[in-house]
Amino acid sequence: MSDGDAWYTENGGDGGSWFRFFLKLAGVVLVGGAVVVIVLFIWSRASVAFGFLGGFLVIALTLIVLGKLYDRRHARGPE
Repeated sequence: MSDGDAWYTENGGDGGSWFRFFLKLAGVVLVGGAVVVIVLFIWSRASVAFGFLGGFLVIALTLIVLGKLYDRRHARGPE
């Protein structure tokens, strides 16, 4: 074990922390990749159906609707 590892374990870290970190990182990368594939699929289908700018319009409208739903769920009163 190197001096850096000894310092890490003496200050509250355990040996499995790095494994959990990389496992979470791999999960985030996989989920992010899946989201990108889905968005590109929707955009390509909209581009074929409505043209290039129509594809951007479909994505923009989708984001606006999702934003409105988010704002409605997280609404706060006047501060």
